Amino acid sequence: MDQKSAWMAYVQRLHAAGFAIIQEADRMTVGADVRDPKVLALSLLCRTLSNMNGATVMIEAGLIVEARTLTRCCFENFLWIAELANKGAEFVKQMVEDEVVSQQGRGKMLLSWSERLEEAVSYETKLRDSLERMKAKYPKSKPIKYGELGKRHGVGDSYMWLRLLSSDSAHPSLTALARYIVRQPDNVLKLVVVPVPTTIEEESTLQFACQAVLGVCVATCQICTVPKAYEALSPLLDEFIELAKISMNRGGIEQPAAPSKSPE
Repeated sequence: MDQKSAWMAYVQRLHAAGFAIIQEADRMTVGADVRDPKVLALSLLCRTLSNMNGATVMIEAGLIVEARTLTRCCFENFLWIAELANKGAEFVKQMVEDEVVSQQGRGKMLLSWSERLEEAVSYETKLRDSLERMKAKYPKSKPIKYGELGKRHGVGDSYMWLRLLSSDSAHPSLTALARYIVRQPDNVLKLVVVPVPTTIEEESTLQFACQAVLGVCVATCQICTVPKAYEALSPLLDEFIELAKISMNRGGIEQPAAPSKSPE
């Protein structure tokens, strides 16, 4: 089995382990409140498993930019859940404030757009009232700063990988746009609609995704207290390290650090 196939097979086992966490957690009472850290942790795990599956589908389709963009989402989820695992309700409060800031920003943009229309729109008055209520209820809301996530509990390096995936794929930076421009031997530039990925890039993208998903799984186990599912992660962590070593020895350029076995 080649290394790409090995990572693909590993993704399937990792997804099964993540689903086992959800199944075990489903047997306990997590409460009906959507702000319950356990509910949010399981939601983040579901999102991350979906992102990882999407990334593998994109790799199979030869769409490396789209695969890496979804992999970036996995690291974003990991940074959030790592904070949730360490701060609990305190980080839930930050999540609420971040949502408030986001809704206020979108609302103001929508009002600005409606003001340019010739006729008044029906939602304008209700939207203004809603924004005023949010401002009164959350007068000092601040957005979450991604660069600060994970620094205090050993996962801050994940932000570096998030930035890498942002610049070379998720955002239309010059680095990302360079994928679509190929210089021919005669110095003529050629545009390509679908950039052709290298084998190393496909493997490293799968490795990135698995690293982030493992972190999310470990943090979810910590938050939800699911001992059977957590115990089942141990051999997967060992296997990840071995697969990463093989990829490194084969000359992979991008090498994310192996995840810690402890979420603390």
